[in-house]
Amino acid sequence: MRLGSFQLPNGASLSYAEYGTSTGNPVLLFHGLVGSICSEGMEESLCGLPVRVIALARPGYGASDYFDMDCVADWGRLLAEFWDHLELWSFDIVGISAGAPYAYSLAALYPDRIGTLYINSGIPAVCFPNVLAQYPAQDAALYRAFRGMSRQEAGQALYDSYLPLFPEAALQSRDFRDSMGSDLRNIGQEAKLQEAPWGFKLSEVRCPVVLLHGTADSEVPYSAMEETAKELPHARIIKLEGEEHASPAITDRLMEELRQGMSRLFRRDSSGRIFYQHPKAGGLGWEADGRHDELGTRSSGPLGAELPETESRSHHTGPWLRRWSQSGRPAEAVSRRHSRGSGLLLRQREKSERCKLPSHRRGTVPGNPGGCAGTAFCR
Repeated sequence: MRLGSFQLPNGASLSYAEYGTSTGNPVLLFHGLVGSICSEGMEESLCGLPVRVIALARPGYGASDYFDMDCVADWGRLLAEFWDHLELWSFDIVGISAGAPYAYSLAALYPDRIGTLYINSGIPAVCFPNVLAQYPAQDAALYRAFRGMSRQEAGQALYDSYLPLFPEAALQSRDFRDSMGSDLRNIGQEAKLQEAPWGFKLSEVRCPVVLLHGTADSEVPYSAMEETAKELPHARIIKLEGEEHASPAITDRLMEELRQGMSRLFRRDSSGRIFYQHPKAGGLGWEADGRHDELGTRSSGPLGAELPETESRSHHTGPWLRRWSQSGRPAEAVSRRHSRGSGLLLRQREKSERCKLPSHRRGTVPGNPGGCAGTAFCR
């Protein structure tokens, strides 16, 4: 495990941990209300997969500085430069319990970077009356009471309400110690932000969302998750009968979904290039993968299916990320920093084949050896 810190635009220090395989599929991990970037159980499970895990500590957790936020989306906006710092050009996200709203916010704010969200017993959109109505009356009343409390008062109310539910061993854990800092303002802020408008629409989450939830969850009612899922355009619910909140069985199933997701994620086209499936407006499209090399040595599953020629594609081409239309002509040029350092330019297999257009020092296109159509072979 490698611990790191990053200075956010507001001057606060963000603490994070990296573990797993440095060349693996990047996965951001968002901890729960009582959680840590060094959660032993989750770390052990994820290290069994070919993934590069980046666990982030939210304000006031662990070594991260505390600061006030006005809504959930503020967290995502502050992370805009963090991706470049770690050269994360596309990644999946795992959100555990109270980490779910922040996972949704990133998917809404950075749709071109997110592959899939995996939500383990996630806090639902309790800012919606129909969702909050699924909670027991006492819990719903506490959420409504947060509106009139300061962050510290809300944190103390949470502490007094839930402390008796924790076994003695849990009170000595790293998760618990890292969560109870900043005079409890951190957990109080989490509770207040959950109940307030999140600052984005769930309909803006265009990527696939896998919701894993137990029917016996006493902290987050299963029906509240179902109501939230109705707002997500590409949600898939995995119902785990009789399982409690974030139980080991749900974590095991999450690991299996991650493993299967990586095997479904990558495809080759007829020339051997690897493409990554990513939802775009108008349906699922494919983009040149910025995480896997030409031979697919970092992928974990079969890559035999050919890419349909009719699909719109996006390609990492040198320092520029260009989006290409079906005709192969550039439709949009995006900022240089989105592809800088991805290390995954899709290289031309035959170096002897060069683009003949004087304005392009790039490779040729399969089926069009005389000129450049702006594909990933260009460089």
